This record gives sequence, C-alpha cells and structure tokens, in this order.
Amino acid sequence: MTLLKSGMYDFVGTDLHHEKHLKALTDIAEKYPVREMLKISPILNQSLLDHISDVKSQHIAG
Repeated sequence: MTLLKSGMYDFVGTDLHHEKHLKALTDIAEKYPVREMLKISPILNQSLLDHISDVKSQHIAG
C-alpha cells in the first residue's frame, strides 16, 4: 500500500491462481479507496499496449 499511497505505481495487473487471491484483493478494495489512490499514479498500461501495437505494425510493414 505504501507504493500506491505514494503515487509510485506504474503498471497495474493481477495474477490470480486461487479464490483466496481474489478474496485478498476484494478485501483491500473494500478497506481502502484504491480507485482514488490510483488517480495520483501515472498508470502506464495503455502506453505499453500502444508500444506493442506500434512494434507489430512496424514488423508487418517492413
């Protein structure tokens, strides 16, 4: 939570393998204002997807 509260999150993702992992994330989301905390972080997920798309386009073109 320290990184999130400090606005130091760059990428957001999950790796769920068990129901208890989902429960842990749900508990955190219910306990803390996660959406509000994420607003101060420069979430870069979209820029990564854009980069991958650009690389694929360049590869196809040439």
